[in-house]
Amino acid sequence: LKSVEINNIHNSYGWNLKGLLPNNGEIIIGEDLAYRLKVDIGHDVYIFSPIDQSSGLSFSPKKKFKVSGIFTTNILNYDEKFAFVLMYDGMNLFKRKTEYDGYKITFKNNPDLENIKSQFKNSFGSASFVQTWDEKNKALVEAMKMERYGTIMVLSLIFLVAGFNLAANLSLISVQKMREIGVLRVLGVSKKSIYKIVISLGLMTAGKGLFYGFSAALSLIFLQRKFLFIRLPSEIFFIDSLPMIINLTDLLLITLISFTIIFIATLGSAKKIASVNLKKSLEWTK
Repeated sequence: LKSVEINNIHNSYGWNLKGLLPNNGEIIIGEDLAYRLKVDIGHDVYIFSPIDQSSGLSFSPKKKFKVSGIFTTNILNYDEKFAFVLMYDGMNLFKRKTEYDGYKITFKNNPDLENIKSQFKNSFGSASFVQTWDEKNKALVEAMKMERYGTIMVLSLIFLVAGFNLAANLSLISVQKMREIGVLRVLGVSKKSIYKIVISLGLMTAGKGLFYGFSAALSLIFLQRKFLFIRLPSEIFFIDSLPMIINLTDLLLITLISFTIIFIATLGSAKKIASVNLKKSLEWTK
């Protein structure tokens, strides 16, 4: 339960709010929490803090709040963990608290967070505790990183299979054109030139597939971000559509991996073709 300066809440939390911001005696809760408690806008909920206050008989006094709004953040576990009330109500609930627990700072851009953390610690002293969103949600961030690495590994395996397919196709072409390769060698074409021809053929063949594949993928991402046509069951997942985003680092990494595998496949085929015995290639019949 967070007691906040409610006028600044939209600047700190990027959510979709159904209903109104709370007044005194009102509360806003997450969508998943509302579903779990089976409450809606206008319903009443009771809140008490057994740590902060207790009566003489050890019963914790409770306070009734009216649900004025329900928010959705589409962040895992967030909508079922948090609720927000005014600062005045928070001071009445949390009797032990005589000052703020902390401050939430939101940046519109992506600044150097480590530098900002060190500046805060120098300003407020060693007793202060500064934590970024990634550090606070470390388990979620690590899970997303592992998923990202796993996806890149699966894509690399797909590219590897495509590389074997490319090498097989180039070998088939070399078998079909074995006699022509022998004639080129007799006419004075060097092995290095044969290398270049085969590598150029492989890069051109695979490059077309790479271009069409990337174009289709980028188009799909753009259309999904605009129209959200790939839906997810909201009763199973915490979001109702498949999120997609273009990460330039991942795009460059995947391009580098694909071109590396393509180059290795074509290089191996070129080496095999160029090393064929000249006499054998001239006598070759299909």
